[in-house]
Amino acid sequence: MSRYNHHVLEKKWLANWAQSPQLEQEFMACTVYIPQENPSLGLENLRLLMLTDFFGVCASGVKPHIQWIGAGEERLNQALSFGIQVAPFSPEGTPYDLGIFPRDFTYLTPSIVCTESIFCGRFLDSTSVAEFLPDFGLDALRLFFLFQGPPTRDYTLSWHSLAGAYRFIQKIWELGQNRLTGQNSGEGEALALLQFRVAQRLQQKKPHTALAAIMGFLREKDSLSVDELHVVANLLSPYAPFLSAELLSLITPI
Repeated sequence: MSRYNHHVLEKKWLANWAQSPQLEQEFMACTVYIPQENPSLGLENLRLLMLTDFFGVCASGVKPHIQWIGAGEERLNQALSFGIQVAPFSPEGTPYDLGIFPRDFTYLTPSIVCTESIFCGRFLDSTSVAEFLPDFGLDALRLFFLFQGPPTRDYTLSWHSLAGAYRFIQKIWELGQNRLTGQNSGEGEALALLQFRVAQRLQQKKPHTALAAIMGFLREKDSLSVDELHVVANLLSPYAPFLSAELLSLITPI
């Protein structure tokens, strides 16, 4: 597949992940479902799910097992179709490693214990996710949510920013197609510095500045060596899991 097509990538990797053995995850995370009138999942609830999945991956290195408090079976199935591992809330469960909660809906949170809790701001738009997926895809939506700024602030929908996230995904794809067999000058030191900056900023709970570091590294690039592509794809895995999985498979076929 030489042309970037998020429909094909999402379908392929959702099928691959569904067929893979589901290991019991030791890292447990939770978030809440904000009640909404729209029968289709809204952007605010999708953002909460994606933030929980993102910070869970960053903390544990694997996709977390997420309990979605207040979500019914239909919502759980929707989340699974987005590549996010969810399960009904179990009040008898063990304490959670991570909880992502919307600041203005603390009443939705039962008395649960979390090793770490992040109280995020609102995404002040509950438009149906279905209105965006056909044109942008899950990776671009996730990238858009994470690049806006600190998760503790309130945000609104910005078409310009969403389109920018999609263009960035396309750029990464094109760089992956133009990968080189050799090495670029000084790439070892540059890659080590990039990895350090990204890790440091993620530790500070600043996904937007970590992503900015990756964007800065790629800004003037028109091709990547295999080593560069490998590092960039791994760094982008929490941000754009479908694209990252595909790029890594191009280097090391599954």
